[in-house]
Amino acid sequence: MKINWKLAFEITGIGLLLILGVMIILPNFLTVQGGPARQPEGKTVTGTMNRAQQYFFKENNQFTTNFQKLELGIKSETEDYVYKIVSQSNPQSVMNVGRAKRKGMKSYVELVYVVKVNEEYTTIKKLCESNNDLPLSDIPKIPKLPENAATSEDIKCPSGFESLW
Repeated sequence: MKINWKLAFEITGIGLLLILGVMIILPNFLTVQGGPARQPEGKTVTGTMNRAQQYFFKENNQFTTNFQKLELGIKSETEDYVYKIVSQSNPQSVMNVGRAKRKGMKSYVELVYVVKVNEEYTTIKKLCESNNDLPLSDIPKIPKLPENAATSEDIKCPSGFESLW
């Protein structure tokens, strides 16, 4: 049975957008200032960006740094977060950033790398959360992936961040 990846990603994307909508709206009723009730937005959007990046890579054989090309249907800036895509000299990696705009909220980065495993190229990823709840002064640099890396466990979070899984 052949898997229709495009349809699978579209269905996943629609579901995630519905969940994201609820996660953005619901916290507005739970708290006025920033804080834990609003943080899921940053984590969810960076995860959604990651899945869109993986799909974009499968279709185009490259990542994009253009937020609009991911076609997420959401803005790159909300009341609580600014979302950016960072790429460095290595076109085989990208970092999706959810940068908190206020104290009391964590920032998130999701790293995506292309690796060769068993003669096939695949993507591996890692979600990282900032160690403190202060807005980032600078976007962190993408950590270099160790040679022969093959799983998400091989990925290191940027300085000032810790792995969520």
